[in-house]
Amino acid sequence: MQQTPSPTRVLVVDDDPTVAEVVAGYLGRAGFAVDQAADGPGALARAALRWPDLVVLDLMLPGMDGLEVCRALRDKGPVPVIMLTARGDEEDRILGLEIGADDYVTKPFSPRELVLRVESVLRRGRPGPQVPGSSAPAPGGVAHRAGITLDPLARRATRHGRELALTVREFDLLSFLLRHPGVAFTREELMREVWGWDFGDLSTVTVHVRRLRGKVEDDPAAPRLIQTVWGIGYRFDAPPEAAGGPLDDGPRDEGRRDDDGRDEARRYEGRDGDGRGRAPMRDVVLMAAFAFLGAAAAGLLGALALRLVRGRSVAVSLTVVAAVAVTAMLTGTLAVAWAMFLSPHDLTVVTTVCAMAAVVSMATALLLGRWVVARSNALALAARSFGDGGSFAAPDGQATAELAALGRELAATSAKLAASRERERALESSRRELVAWISHDLRTPLAGLRAMSEALEDGVAPDPDRYLRRIRTEVERLNTMVGDLFELSRIHAGALSLSPTRISVYDLIGDALAGVDPLARELGVQLIGDRVDPVPVEVDGKEMTRVLGNLLVNAVRRTPADGTVAVTAEREADTVVLSVTDGCGGIPEEDLPRVFDTGWRGTNARTPPAGAGLGLAIVRGIVEAHDGQAAVRNVDGGCRFEVRLPAAAT
Repeated sequence: MQQTPSPTRVLVVDDDPTVAEVVAGYLGRAGFAVDQAADGPGALARAALRWPDLVVLDLMLPGMDGLEVCRALRDKGPVPVIMLTARGDEEDRILGLEIGADDYVTKPFSPRELVLRVESVLRRGRPGPQVPGSSAPAPGGVAHRAGITLDPLARRATRHGRELALTVREFDLLSFLLRHPGVAFTREELMREVWGWDFGDLSTVTVHVRRLRGKVEDDPAAPRLIQTVWGIGYRFDAPPEAAGGPLDDGPRDEGRRDDDGRDEARRYEGRDGDGRGRAPMRDVVLMAAFAFLGAAAAGLLGALALRLVRGRSVAVSLTVVAAVAVTAMLTGTLAVAWAMFLSPHDLTVVTTVCAMAAVVSMATALLLGRWVVARSNALALAARSFGDGGSFAAPDGQATAELAALGRELAATSAKLAASRERERALESSRRELVAWISHDLRTPLAGLRAMSEALEDGVAPDPDRYLRRIRTEVERLNTMVGDLFELSRIHAGALSLSPTRISVYDLIGDALAGVDPLARELGVQLIGDRVDPVPVEVDGKEMTRVLGNLLVNAVRRTPADGTVAVTAEREADTVVLSVTDGCGGIPEEDLPRVFDTGWRGTNARTPPAGAGLGLAIVRGIVEAHDGQAAVRNVDGGCRFEVRLPAAAT
């Protein structure tokens, strides 16, 4: 009696019951045996009970995320994995492929397309002849090229004797390129020939090529085997074995400077007066006038020289200043000596002394100039790190008071720039994380809506009325999320319009408790108004009711059944303190500073009823708009959220 072969088994792991149900329905209709799990431990337990032929795995799972599940499955045995993710960032795709995922599907997706991808991955993962009509390379003999040995039957590849750890898709891609050397293929052609698809995200090919280069290339940043053909796609080149390595131009000397070392020698000559034809002058004022006129003439010439050398090195300017000073002294001395009818011998002595003083002064000026230039160059070199994103460190050694002050200012500026860069990086990281999470939280309900609508269209839904109710619930959830985003954008833009009125906190808390009471009853949580003093505050009643409502909803959802949520309001000096205490068990100390950050929720799962992580960020924005403060701290058995507002003037 011939035994009927068992159907191919697929394990679907997703914490969104709607998506899991629809995917399972489509796969079951396609002839697959389907197992379901809602979290990582459940998936591993299902796999241990009945090993699947393929796993459809959601990336964001509560507790143990999809990446950890994929690693655990890979450790137990080979199994193809298709990732489901609402985060379409390339980094997430690369990470998923790196740990062994064979494909990924971005939410929202078409269940029909997912079934086709499952069939394609299963078909490619089986050894033996390919499906008739498939254009992918059929397993043949062992191929050798460019140091790579590829055995299609054994699904094994090595390079220079070292085995390559390739996923199913990477092996198929390498096999196809290896058997078509020198031929350029577009990404569409590779997707059709290797993946067997006529549709899909072309970035799948790009990510796989990048991952494959990291495993077969000596330098993935400068690939020699898998070449990019601009405007077309990719080509596998097999360089001759005798070909040399990458060109190496050798180290470059980028730090050389031109220094012509030219020094302009200036000679100053004094006039030799013999005293003939001049009457002796003994008047001190007259001698001072002669000295001043001579020095002034030298000073005018020096000022002209300084004007001509503007923009040159400070060493040149110092040399000119020294020359002007010496020349002025020499000119004044000679003028007085000539007026005093000194003898030729005495005039020669005076001239020689002045000349020696001039030589020493010029040498001192040159040495000082070179020292100042060297210190300035060292300071400039240290300051170049600003442009490279580094920090400034003043050069070692003594410097002039001005250069030292400049160094201190640069160091202070460097510290400010470093702090500014750190804030910018933190803001950019926060912005990217916010965009990624909001994208995920918008795509998750859209995935359910698309899956349920297709199920209704194709007649797969077992209970159409239930699907219609779920669709309405998801639409309301999206509407709430869009409203929260709009509120948060107004807060961040400083466009939140407040209409403060004098109101008692007793009324505020009463309205908030009434609004959250149905949810508390549904979840079995008791609400207690403890020590609520009728203290007046000047606030926008609508916005402050939203603050209390967000805090209470958050507390009720985090408190287990039969737990208690307590609300208090009391006056402390010039402030009014509103507090909400829950029974969540506490928040890790390292997470407390991030509780009010946009998108933070303290869990990896991004499915209802956790929310989008915007409520507490809105709380802080509204409270700060009222000149108040929002804080959180752990207490016994839970945590306590506090809102401090200015008390109304009596």
